[in-house]
Amino acid sequence: MKGWRRLLVWLGLLGILAGCSGEPPVSVTIGVNRWLGYEPLFVARANQSLPSSVRLAEFTSTSEGMRAFRNGALDAVAVTLDEALSLAQLVPDLSIGLVVDYSDGADVLLARPGLKRVEDMVGRRVGVDSLVVGAYLLGRAFDSRNLDISQTRIVHVPMGRHNLDFSALNVDALVTFEPYRSQQLARGAVQIFSSANVPGEITDVLVFRRSLPQDKQRQLQQVAQTWFDAVDRLLRYDPAAIAVVAERQALTPSQVQEALEAMKFPGIRANRTLLNPENSELNPVLVRLAARMREMDLLTRPVRLDTLLDDRLVREVKS
Repeated sequence: MKGWRRLLVWLGLLGILAGCSGEPPVSVTIGVNRWLGYEPLFVARANQSLPSSVRLAEFTSTSEGMRAFRNGALDAVAVTLDEALSLAQLVPDLSIGLVVDYSDGADVLLARPGLKRVEDMVGRRVGVDSLVVGAYLLGRAFDSRNLDISQTRIVHVPMGRHNLDFSALNVDALVTFEPYRSQQLARGAVQIFSSANVPGEITDVLVFRRSLPQDKQRQLQQVAQTWFDAVDRLLRYDPAAIAVVAERQALTPSQVQEALEAMKFPGIRANRTLLNPENSELNPVLVRLAARMREMDLLTRPVRLDTLLDDRLVREVKS
């Protein structure tokens, strides 16, 4: 009997040692900024459906996240479509793996009281965080009135300062987004132009490198699955999910619901269609967007538009 006991003890120890020697799960780092459209990731983390090996790195500005991705500090980063094109100039193997949301009024050009029209922006100081999406939306606003964006002065205002008064920022107007839109409107700011005026042009996506190791790509596939589940909870106005966003964004639950109404979140089937490189509604959008960015000198290097869309992350997601 003693021999059998010794054998069982040794087998148990071997099992423990084998478990300890197993490879730890590969970690993946995703960069995001404080845009409300990225909050489903944090809802997923709060209810522990996001894989524990996935780290969310928050940046105070879009440009910081883009820089970290370019330098290899991130495996994926959430950006707007125009920012993805800007990145593709420097990252030739860039892939768009998830269409996160369409801004349908959540990105705005706001002005201090007394300024009411796009024409009032001529000669004014306009603050933007990202010289890509901020300048793009401002340019589209000027286009709508047959004005030239060179007739205004663009001032860099970091995202973390968008909650300050216009006087503190030393600007007359500000290109911003939720939650800062709601905060500034509550102070009396005037909305002059928004992404609702250019439907489908302000689109948020998740990008990664095609050369990303397969084990990390599999992790991103899991992220995609949890993403759609979290979006579903938010769109059903699940109280727990809304509470997570409200606390993180310093908004009331009703403000969160109002902000969500200014965004559209493509579902699984829509993502599969949008990311199909051969027959996607995004193809003509990318062409128009790239052309407009070249006109504004925001795109100065060649970009392979035909290789950007990649449906591998969403192909196996369960409906």
